Amino acid sequence: MEQSGGELAEPSDAGDGEDRLSGLPDDILVLILLRLDTATAAAQTSVLSRRWRRVWALLPELRFPFSSDPHHIASALTAHEAALRLLLVGALDTAPSPWRPGSASPRPTSPAA
Repeated sequence: MEQSGGELAEPSDAGDGEDRLSGLPDDILVLILLRLDTATAAAQTSVLSRRWRRVWALLPELRFPFSSDPHHIASALTAHEAALRLLLVGALDTAPSPWRPGSASPRPTSPAA
């Protein structure tokens, strides 16, 4: 049963406990997860079923607004499988700035005076 790319998972009977949403291809599930606000919210969908366990790791964008735990971000980046086109990490003392692969730092940071 192929579940990546544009192929559908095998259809299931309504009474076997499998939901129709999990039968969608990864590409569609990724589009659904992109509508969530944060990478944490997307990763929390992994508890829905085995099918959803690694879908969040296919997201091309990860957003961590105002995260106070750098280990949480490092763990997510280590587990992430897809190429990133956007990584947003907010800080409590500045406005979040997006980083795109291949671009220079969005703005220089200066040490606190």
